Amino acid sequence: NNGAKAILCGHILNKAGEHIELEFSKRIIGMDPNEIRQVPFRICVASQHHDVEAVRAALLGEFATHLVIDNSLASLL
Repeated sequence: NNGAKAILCGHILNKAGEHIELEFSKRIIGMDPNEIRQVPFRICVASQHHDVEAVRAALLGEFATHLVIDNSLASLL
């Protein structure tokens, strides 16, 4: 168990929103987490209560500037 709570563009995040470096991380084709944070407008879209840990991780890691969620998820956050 590596403490994974969210997947962000193929990268694994822990509950604090920190990137978990795994063996395959270097082979991911796309932006790394630090590059993602440099994008000025980042939208996190989620619904339903089972997404609460992933959304919280994304917010704590500062990967979203805008959030689109439903009422049930909002009440849990």
